[in-house]
Amino acid sequence: MNCTDAAGQSPDRSEEIGKLAGRVLVGVAKHLAVTSPAGVLASDVMRTCVAAEAYVVAGRSAGEANVIAEAALAAVPEAPDGVTRGKYAELLREAAESLGWGRS
Repeated sequence: MNCTDAAGQSPDRSEEIGKLAGRVLVGVAKHLAVTSPAGVLASDVMRTCVAAEAYVVAGRSAGEANVIAEAALAAVPEAPDGVTRGKYAELLREAAESLGWGRS
């Protein structure tokens, strides 16, 4: 089954995509934690960071990256006003855990 089929993704594929989305969030969290962690998170940065990280996680496959990025963006927590990049990285790690990242 292809993820573009009307029936949707199989449960196994959905779980895999969720874990890959969690991996994306962890990657973005690492970036935010080391790149100007005391700086305020810009409102437009998440979509770009998630898309770039999803492309890497997907093995540079644009089609697969889009599916993974959509799942990751759906799990991205709302950013409180004035939150630092470092603090938001912690929120992203928590969101990744909720997707099953880090659990066996």
